[in-house]
This record gives sequence, C-alpha cells and structure tokens, in this order.
Amino acid sequence: MATYCRTTIDVTTQSDCITNIIWVGWIDQTNATCSASIWNSWNSASTALTTYLGSNEPYVDARTPEQRAADNARMAREQEVFRQQAAASEALRKEAALKARQLLLSMLVQEQREQLEKHKYFEVIARGSRRRYRIKQGTHGNVKLLNDKGQEVVSYCGQPTGVPTEDSMLAQKLQIEHDEATFLRLANATQTRVA
Repeated sequence: MATYCRTTIDVTTQSDCITNIIWVGWIDQTNATCSASIWNSWNSASTALTTYLGSNEPYVDARTPEQRAADNARMAREQEVFRQQAAASEALRKEAALKARQLLLSMLVQEQREQLEKHKYFEVIARGSRRRYRIKQGTHGNVKLLNDKGQEVVSYCGQPTGVPTEDSMLAQKLQIEHDEATFLRLANATQTRVA
C-alpha cells in the first residue's frame, strides 16, 4: 500500500532509495523502495490519496454557525483595519509629495520653475566645472550632462532612496551645484548616443 510521508532516508545507508531529506515523496511500503514520481503514485491501482486522507469524503466545515459568523466578523474587522492603514499611508505619501514639490519649487529660480512646468525638467550649472546638467522629472537615470549644443551626452543615475521624487530631484540639484565631484563618483553613468 502506498503511503504519503516525508522521506528522511540516509543515502549512505539506503542505497536502494537515493533521495534528499528535503524531498517529500511517496514510498511503496510493500517493497520499501521509492516510486519514480508522485504522478505514478497518484495513478497507481491503490489510491494513495485515499490512504492518506482516510476517506473519499469531501471536506466538511466542522465549525458551528456561530463560529463561522465569528470568524467572518473577525476577518471583516481585519480587512477594514488593513484598508484604513492603506488609506492613511497613501494620504501621508500624497502629503509628503506635495510638500516635496513646494520645497523644490522654492529652491528653483524663475527660469528653472518655468522649465519644470513646461518641459518636466530644469537645468543646473555646476559651480566648479561650469558644466550644464538637465534634471528630468523622476529619480532614476534622470540627470543628463549636456554638451555645448544642449544635447544630452551622458545619463546619470544617482539618487537618495525612499524619498518623494521632488526631494530626490532637489538633492541632485544641490549636489551637482555644490559637490559635483561626489555626485559623479557615486552615480552610475551611461553614455548617450548623440545624433
């Protein structure tokens, strides 16, 4: 008769049944050898499932109506708590994004604010090198080095993590303006194909 069990056979002593102790398998108790696969056991003449479960009866919920009602009420309360927490988290995220946007706009000059509103980017000039960068709306790969024709020649990916997009853009702006060397050392750079 086939029986469902967790096989923990030591392969050094049981050469007739090579197995790994983490495998869950079917063992044929009549000749103490491992069967080739679960599929073969399921399709064998002696039904292993019947042996394992003890009957062919479908699952019956043994809870009383009161227990089912209590479980359903508990699940409904847990789902409502989850919905409330998700809504509160989303409200905080939106509030943080709004404050980050206001802070970014307050740190830009009029020309940069207009660029951001019109093109979804603004340009900054590094104080030391006088190189010009374009910071696009976003957080990853959104900083572009511009050549003297205004073409994007290098793309940089360097941002703080876990902050609103506008906070990341502001951090990029300030670092490029005041500590370009550190930004270039930490950011990943990708050459851009110029037409």
